[in-house]
Amino acid sequence: MSEINNIFGIGFFKTGTVSLWRAIEYLGFTVQHGMVPQGEQIRINLANFVSPCLHGLPEADAYMDIDELRNHFDLLDREYPNSKFILTTRPFEDWLASVQAQKRKRRSPYYHAFEYQDPLLLKWHRTAHHNAVREYFADRPDDMLELKICEGEGWEKLCPFLGKPIPNIPFPHENKSPEDLKP
Repeated sequence: MSEINNIFGIGFFKTGTVSLWRAIEYLGFTVQHGMVPQGEQIRINLANFVSPCLHGLPEADAYMDIDELRNHFDLLDREYPNSKFILTTRPFEDWLASVQAQKRKRRSPYYHAFEYQDPLLLKWHRTAHHNAVREYFADRPDDMLELKICEGEGWEKLCPFLGKPIPNIPFPHENKSPEDLKP
C-alpha cells in the first residue's frame, strides 16, 4: 500500500462528518474541519487559479466538512495524488429531516445554504454529487470509500481503507440531535 497523501471527506454535512472527523483524529491523523475560513481561502484560490487549491490552509492529513472541497473532489484528486476520499451518506429522508432540524436551530452556519431550497432540488443536488463521485472513482475502489456512519458503519470499513488496525473502542457518534435518533 502506498503512503496516503491526504484524506478528504466529500460527503454532505449531517451524514456523520463530525463522527468521521473524530474517528480519523483517533487514528492519529491531523484534521482540518470546518467551513468558513477554510472555504473562503479555497474560493479565493479557485477564483485566482491558485494551485494547489489547499494553498494557504493550515497543513493537515485530512480535510473534512468543507463544501468547496466536496465540490472539487476531481481537482483534489489531480493535485494530491495518492489521496483517499470518503463519501459519507445516509438515506435522503433521514438526511433532510436532520438538515431541517439544524436549520430550525439557526445556530449553524449550514442552514443558510439550504434555507430557501426545495427538498426536490436538494435531493437532485445530493444525488448528482453522489453519482459523480461514484462514477469518477468507479474503477478505483482503493481510493474512495462510501461510508454510512448514520446506519452503523464505522471502524470495520474505515480502518482497512486507511491501512490502520481496528481500535478496541466504539466508533464515535458525534453531533446527534433528537431528530437523528431512531426509535
